[in-house]
Amino acid sequence: MLKNQKYFIQRQIKWLAGQNLPPEEILQKSLTILDDTAVTNQAIKDYKNSKNLITTLNQLEIIQLDTDLIPLIEKSDRETPKNISSIITLLDTNETISQTFSLLKARLSAGLSYALWLSIVAVSVLSIISLKVLPQFEEIFDGFGAELPAATKLALAWQDSFFSPTLIGGIFIIFITFLLISVHLLKKHNNPNPLLFYIPFIRGVIQFTSLLQWLTHVQLLNAAGYSIQKCFEKLLPEPALLNKYMPYIKSELITAEKIGNLNTEFNFQTNHLNLLAEDIITKAARNLIALVMVFVVSYVMFTIFASYLPIFQLGAVV
Repeated sequence: MLKNQKYFIQRQIKWLAGQNLPPEEILQKSLTILDDTAVTNQAIKDYKNSKNLITTLNQLEIIQLDTDLIPLIEKSDRETPKNISSIITLLDTNETISQTFSLLKARLSAGLSYALWLSIVAVSVLSIISLKVLPQFEEIFDGFGAELPAATKLALAWQDSFFSPTLIGGIFIIFITFLLISVHLLKKHNNPNPLLFYIPFIRGVIQFTSLLQWLTHVQLLNAAGYSIQKCFEKLLPEPALLNKYMPYIKSELITAEKIGNLNTEFNFQTNHLNLLAEDIITKAARNLIALVMVFVVSYVMFTIFASYLPIFQLGAVV
């Protein structure tokens, strides 16, 4: 199933759910875009077996939902009003987290693409300088019995060592390429590349999305008929960053439930988290790209400095 088809189906399901149609009719009508009778019939068959629309949508990969949540909402799925509310909330959940990762992907892809091309050019040009130009200066200075500047000798020794700047530059290019591919493949919010957790700036963003997942799961379970307090109990353990970014959210949601204003409070907290997510993603992208640029610029400046010093001293040597 194509990505744009999934998004279209999600939009249609939300609209059809708002019309209070039976779940089976919602499923059948929303799948008409596929123009694939076999897939539609199989989906209807799965729904009749499970009597759970959310489970069926999850099997079709139209939504991305943690599997441990499905049993929690299964008992209320047969009740049409709660079922409709659950579906709409679930699709909102899916959309919110997808937008967060889309923002991360866009910010990092733009900066890392620029850094990648700059790194390739820098490593290529400066490797030529290190391998071709600097050795010629060494021959000239040796011919006149003079010593090369210390920085130039260091550059030559480094180039001849096992961990040469050319090798390090090549590894650096591979690393940036890996980051670009990993960011590009951030399609499923619950299944990012495990290696990304070892990258400090990106790890922070992925960890923060656990807050988005937690809040939207609370909203989903509440829409399925659980009280706020029960939602908290079902979703233990809580995200590690909860007390850092949202220390009062639990008491605020409980109070909002008492006065019957949960929808407004959920919207407020979700918007607050989205703003925080955008700020964290912006900082993470800026810091990661700055780190890349510091390496590239340092590599460029050292090689240029090492190659220009002999030129300034060449007259005195001759």
